Amino acid sequence: MTPSWTVRSVLDWTRKRFEDGGIYEPRFTAERLLACAIGVTRVQLYMDPERPLDENERTAMRGLVRRRLSGEPTQYLLGRTEFLGHAFATDARALIPRPETELLVLHCLEKIAKGQHFRFLDLGTGSGCIAVSIAKDCPTAEIWAVDCSAAALSLAKENAQKLGVDQRIQWSEGDLYASLPEGLRFDYVCANPPYIATSAIEALEIEVRAEPRVALDGGIDGLQIVKRIVEGFVPRSNPGAWLALEIGDDQGIAVRELLVSPFFQSTRILQDWSGRDRFALCQRLPSA
Repeated sequence: MTPSWTVRSVLDWTRKRFEDGGIYEPRFTAERLLACAIGVTRVQLYMDPERPLDENERTAMRGLVRRRLSGEPTQYLLGRTEFLGHAFATDARALIPRPETELLVLHCLEKIAKGQHFRFLDLGTGSGCIAVSIAKDCPTAEIWAVDCSAAALSLAKENAQKLGVDQRIQWSEGDLYASLPEGLRFDYVCANPPYIATSAIEALEIEVRAEPRVALDGGIDGLQIVKRIVEGFVPRSNPGAWLALEIGDDQGIAVRELLVSPFFQSTRILQDWSGRDRFALCQRLPSA
């Protein structure tokens, strides 16, 4: 008699496959994929561990395991990821939202005067996680989101619609500031730009390399897009405006030097949850 594949046995089998395959957090990943395959929550898996899987569920799980072992990110397989308490659709059209970027948004929110009108620009919006999060938290904001990828913009728009803020965001496809209406100025400019050096791309984990290269590759020194964002900030900002950037953990000194300007004040390099340099914030002088 063929043994029954239960929730427990499938989890054990998958965990072992993931351990052998060098998958990060093998048990947790197995739980998330199995919950997705059979349409329950992770908690529900443990409420009935001896529940047998039917043939369709086993087929779905085998497909997810195969794809994860081939290098597809877990978030792409699940089709969603959590960001600041909201579920964002996530797929190969855009970079996966990460906890570090949650902290970038929180740093922006600390600078925003609630209840006042302001104009916010999200450069390289990707999944839309930054623009949508600001729209959810700041109902008086005028928000613009730019990306050079039409595919990424389509995903961002889907997320904005799902979370009820699609009518509050202006979308623009193009290269950083170039696609924006002439003369438009912003009070906050925020970006999680590509900041990995081209030569380092092939050494990244296989699942990271599965994400759009345009969202990763920051040029020869990893700072080519960062430099262009900084250079374009003053012509596109109002006096007193804030610039907030996510950067590589080895780029703090170099980015601080980029932000040395007679137009800037309050320049700071801030750390992520692990204590590594990860963000650059600066303010344009109110009189500049």
